[in-house]
This record gives sequence, structure tokens and C-alpha cells, in this order.
Amino acid sequence: TWSKPRINYETLLVWQRVNHFPKSRELTRKDLLKRNIGRYEALCAGSKSYAGSFDIMPRTFVLPHEYSKFIEAFYNEDRAMTKQKAATQAVLLTAQEELEDATEALARAKRSYDPTAVEAAEMRVAEAGKNVKAAGTDAQLALCPNYWILKPVGLSRGRGISMISDVGCVKYDTSTVVQQYLRQPLLLEGFKFDLRLYVLVTSFDPLEAWLYKEGFVRLSTRRYDTSIEKQDDLFIHLTNSSIQKFNTDGAQGTATSPGGTRRATGGLEGGGVEDED
Repeated sequence: TWSKPRINYETLLVWQRVNHFPKSRELTRKDLLKRNIGRYEALCAGSKSYAGSFDIMPRTFVLPHEYSKFIEAFYNEDRAMTKQKAATQAVLLTAQEELEDATEALARAKRSYDPTAVEAAEMRVAEAGKNVKAAGTDAQLALCPNYWILKPVGLSRGRGISMISDVGCVKYDTSTVVQQYLRQPLLLEGFKFDLRLYVLVTSFDPLEAWLYKEGFVRLSTRRYDTSIEKQDDLFIHLTNSSIQKFNTDGAQGTATSPGGTRRATGGLEGGGVEDED
């Protein structure tokens, strides 16, 4: 069950078990999870061994309580992205100029009939081509809007989630978690995905947990696209099966199995995962 069992734990016999620990929502509700991770980040900040151990999620704010902090972070990111766009365009232009020069040098080397010069020029062209490709990827990424994702703290199955790139679109009538959107997620054949693994926790103190060997992957049904025109397309940005099942167009490509938007993790061996970088 999702709801808390109405049980007096003090009356349980030694052999009796329930499927919820008291206050387990501290780990399952979005705003409480953010708060608890923040606590551990603060505790580990001065430790050489554990500093950064809880840096496991994007910048996150709980609205309306952290409204001022969110607005500051949003506009700081806006300014940083503007600088990044200019910088990546400059790098791309330099790389393209180097490729042109290298191509001309190769043509001259071929006319000289000097095998050593031709080989060196070909290597220069190949290296310049790699630099242009990398610079082009960075420049394209820099064009991504300043996306943030809004999630109601008490809902599940993708309900109420939206993407924003303008603070004027933020609603403050309900408690909401807002997170900076990951612009370079790990993709599966060009689709966003998440992994659902099953863990049985039999004790928190001491911690005892059992990981089930099999899980499943949930996939979006439209290829990943960060263009502003696709901002509101939940079939791209969310992986919830309860959302994806309403895509009447079906999945683009071959990432999803005939049975829907899930695949067993055992069937993922052999590749298919790609990084936008």
C-alpha cells in the first residue's frame, strides 16, 4: 500500500511484519527528501572522506518557502548561460577556421607530392574535424533554454509536473519542488529513461537491505529534444508510464518494447545507452 498502515507498532509480536517503517515518507516525499539530503550535505561539508557524498541531485528549491533563493539561482543561471553561448560560439568559430586552414594545407601537400607532408596534413585535418564536432556540440548545448522542472510535493505518476523557462510561469498556490533541468541526461537510443530497482529494507539501524536482481527501465516515447518548441511535450521529458501511455502516436524509433514503455533491465545488456556529450 502507499498509505501509512494504521497500526500500533508497540502491539506487534516479534514475528509480525508490516511493509512500512514509521516516517518513511521522509525518504519518499520530494520536499522532505530534499531537506534530509541537505542536512547530510551540511554534516559532511567539513569531512575529507565524505564531502560531496550527498551531491546527488540538481539544484533544488521548495516553493514558496525558498522563493528568493530560487529566483536568485534562476537569474544567475541565465547570466551564466548568456556568457556560455558567446564563449562556445567563439570556440566554434576558431575551430572552423582551423579546419579550413588544415584543409588548405592538405591540398598544398598533395600538390607537392610529399608523402610525409600529406600524412601530417591529414592528421591535422582529422584533429581539426574532431575539434569542430566537439565545439559544435558545446555550442548546441549552450542554446538550450534555462529549463527548470516543477513537481508538486505530494503527487505521483507525473501528475502536475511542468517545465518552465520563465519565472513568470511559476505557480505558488501549492507546495512545489523546483529543480534545475539536466540538459545532458544519459539516453537510451536517444530517449530519456529511468531505472526502477527493487530494494527490500529489513532494518534501518543497523542498515540491512536486499537488492532484487531484476528491475525495469521506463522510457519516454519521443526522442530527447531541448528546443523551446518542445518545452511542454511531456512525452519527451517525463518517463512515467502513466503519462507515456497516452501518446497515441506510439514510440518514435525502437527504444520501447511492443508491450509499452517498460523493459526489463536484463534485456539492456549489450549497449544502446548513449551520453549526449
